[in-house]
Amino acid sequence: MKSNIENIIWDIASENAAMYPENFEISNGEFTEEATTNMLVAAKGYFDNRTDSEIERDEDADVTLEDYAEWTKKAISHTILS
Repeated sequence: MKSNIENIIWDIASENAAMYPENFEISNGEFTEEATTNMLVAAKGYFDNRTDSEIERDEDADVTLEDYAEWTKKAISHTILS
């Protein structure tokens, strides 16, 4: 179940990165501090705007904000660096 949720977040974050690549700039082969902050802000936004059923689903699967942050960073990194 947790991997299904990860896939959902991956899709949302990848789409976000594709639509707004300027929010995820790279300097010297690494994401800038601002880009890293933007990733965390995006993850928190996804987490804070869940519906009641999504909150219940996440609680049942033991999914946390930290999971959202990790998945968001991976998805955005993959999208921007591909």
